Amino acid sequence: MRSNIRALLILIGAGLFVACTPPPAIPTVPSTPGEETPIPTSTPTSTPTPQPPIDLAFLLDLPGSIAFLSDRSGTAQPYVMTPAGQDIRRFTEMAVGRHLAWSPDGGSLVFTGITAAEEGSLGNLFVISSDGSGLVQITDVLSLREDFDMPEAQILFVSAWSPDGGLLSFSLEDRAFVMNVDGSNPQEFAGSCQCSGVDWSPDGARTAFGDVFTGRLWVADAQGQDPVNIALTRNLGQESEEQRELAFLLSYDVPSPRWSPNGEQLAFVSLVEGNPEIYLVNADGTGLRRLTAHPGFDLGPVWSPDGEYLAFFSNRTGNFDIYLFRLSDNLVVNLTNNPAQDLDPAWSPAPVSPDLPRGE
Repeated sequence: MRSNIRALLILIGAGLFVACTPPPAIPTVPSTPGEETPIPTSTPTSTPTPQPPIDLAFLLDLPGSIAFLSDRSGTAQPYVMTPAGQDIRRFTEMAVGRHLAWSPDGGSLVFTGITAAEEGSLGNLFVISSDGSGLVQITDVLSLREDFDMPEAQILFVSAWSPDGGLLSFSLEDRAFVMNVDGSNPQEFAGSCQCSGVDWSPDGARTAFGDVFTGRLWVADAQGQDPVNIALTRNLGQESEEQRELAFLLSYDVPSPRWSPNGEQLAFVSLVEGNPEIYLVNADGTGLRRLTAHPGFDLGPVWSPDGEYLAFFSNRTGNFDIYLFRLSDNLVVNLTNNPAQDLDPAWSPAPVSPDLPRGE
């Protein structure tokens, strides 16, 4: 378990160039249905009826594109693909750290770029256009740690882009911040916790965020004021030492809340069952529903633009891949099915740009 977690945290390595390859076909690996919260039932006495093969042609009609982080070139870099797992392109050869976020119109992607310095590896936020042009660094982590008295902080991670396109939220250590998209005017988020994963509702009037240490998911106003606890993400009274370590190592991934496009629900990750699973809950805290139930790590849920699907990443086959979850019937499909580590999906309303170079 520990090797999987540590491989997940920050994937960085030497920059390598690999030959271009044609896009993969639509995934044909067997799809497995997700599971809702189990309900005790009697043991079946008859043999289940065999199910016909699942038709995956619907993947071709899904909207937008999915960016993700992968080390398939030998270095962790940002890629983008169609929601069918096709036409994979690479944004940059820069080594990157965890988490990606699209601008609301899908025109720009923000990520953590890793650079070397006397202090060691530094992680700053960079913005790049959807066609791969205009790479710009927008933060200075060394200045931020001085301004906010965080002497050990060296790498920051993006959380979300505000729906009006004007703000970015990010995490540095166990604290959340908000700044203008050009990196100016960084402010500590005014939530009532040591929190991470700040996300805005589609109308910009509310925020959702998680408390790293108490294991609570909050909904508050746009500034993080008047928070209301709508779900638990850790079972503090019953955690083992291994589960506490897991919660610490996944502090940037739990709960990682994401508002639905209609602003009515939140998808998030919880450790209340002892293993990271994906849940849905209404914005008022009602209707809690577990979507996944697998011994692997299911993390990073993001919504499709139409609100009918979630993309997430999981190591349920031994390495991390990008998966699709269909909310109407709990169908789960492996989109990348690659021996590399594929993490952190971000779903854009815009299609893949043909100007990006082909990715492996």
